[in-house]
Amino acid sequence: VSNLIEKQYQRALKILRENQEELGQLAEKLLEKEVIFKEDLVAIFGKRIWDKEPIIEEAKEEEEEDAAKNDIADASENVTSVVNEAQENEISSENNEQVDDATDEISPRA
Repeated sequence: VSNLIEKQYQRALKILRENQEELGQLAEKLLEKEVIFKEDLVAIFGKRIWDKEPIIEEAKEEEEEDAAKNDIADASENVTSVVNEAQENEISSENNEQVDDATDEISPRA
């Protein structure tokens, strides 16, 4: 246990030494504002490599993409419905014309 604690202590010291300049900036920011937020830390240290935001952004993009695909599918169904209705109306119109033509042919004979 002591060995483990010593290794982690040395690791912490190494991280502090490597980030000494950023820690100075952080101290100045704390003295200036007294309260800091994530944006302040990101501005000083940069984004964390394990930050989950990219995953969240990817999920949002996938949701937006799925929504767009659904919108396209809905629009396609609407267009198909309109085309089918137009074709039915055209057929109905042609049938009406045929009925009218037939009626015209019958009327002179009568």
